[in-house]
Amino acid sequence: MAILPNAVDNFWIPKDAVFLMGGFFLLGYNFISNKERTLIFKNKWVGLILIYLMLSFGWHFFLPILTAKAGQRVFWNVWNFLPTINVILGILLLKDFVEYTDGLNRWVAIARMLCWVGFGYSVYALLQFFGLDQIFTKDLKWSSPNHMITFMGNSMHSANFIAILSPLCLIFKGMRYKIFYALSFVILILINSTISMVGFIAGLTLYLLFTKRFKVLAWVGVALFVLGVLLWMYYPQYFSFSGRFELWKITLIAWKEKAITGLGLGGFGMKMYKDSTGSIAIACTNDYLQILHDGGLILLILVFGYLANLFKRIIMAKDNILLVGYVSSFVAYLVVAGGSFIIWIAPMALIGLIYISAIETQV
Repeated sequence: MAILPNAVDNFWIPKDAVFLMGGFFLLGYNFISNKERTLIFKNKWVGLILIYLMLSFGWHFFLPILTAKAGQRVFWNVWNFLPTINVILGILLLKDFVEYTDGLNRWVAIARMLCWVGFGYSVYALLQFFGLDQIFTKDLKWSSPNHMITFMGNSMHSANFIAILSPLCLIFKGMRYKIFYALSFVILILINSTISMVGFIAGLTLYLLFTKRFKVLAWVGVALFVLGVLLWMYYPQYFSFSGRFELWKITLIAWKEKAITGLGLGGFGMKMYKDSTGSIAIACTNDYLQILHDGGLILLILVFGYLANLFKRIIMAKDNILLVGYVSSFVAYLVVAGGSFIIWIAPMALIGLIYISAIETQV
């Protein structure tokens, strides 16, 4: 039996379990339900990704078992099993989310609900900032005023989560959603997560471009520039990269060993690389580099091929505020993925699936 590093995690493993079990329960329910599929979802890039991952799974998981000689101990590559199952589930959920859409009002309701989720996380983060946390009070590290971990166990992922949800607030005109959006911005200033703020700005910028509010965009640009200068002068640690470049260099050096096919899903965690502080890095803090490391050039090309195809169809589609809001949120998601590891955290992976499904339904 292979040892799975970093398996004990009070925050992420339970979320992964809920995603995995709940996702398959939903797929099972769709076989029982009398509800009919209203759309047919087909995409060659998604199909090729699934086929390639199955070939990779066979190579990394089944081949060591099949090639073992008589009397030889067999090590099950558990590190490859769980990520592969999660990705398969994600693809199946994407298909069902699109095909069972009975109207765009469903995506409006989901966007509204996610706005409230983002607001709830923002309020809880603010309470933690002022030391008013009533849940995680036993551990002094968690109850520190500046440690705004919310339910993610990590202040960076709390900021990531709020940043990728915030652009949805721009869909709605009510004052409450403007308050939600403003509070998200305040929380992202208080939490030292530069990539989350960049994602927030990217989502806002795309929204203003889509809606042709160029004067507002210019004023927003000036305000953000002034804010950036003030932070640089009085709070320079806000722009810390936390050793990311060193870890990315380690990742690229390791990737070169199997540049075409990669080391297999879960391979990064299995290798147990150490970051600049000497701690074991459970993820690359750059989802694109980790896809390259685990799946090689083949998987990275397939993923970018799908994204390019999706954005081509977005450009050709007729604009509406719902599509603009979801696309802006998805762009924020893609930006944050460049400096964090959100597709490996179940709640944020689910948000990504929802965004893609909502966009696919409309384009």
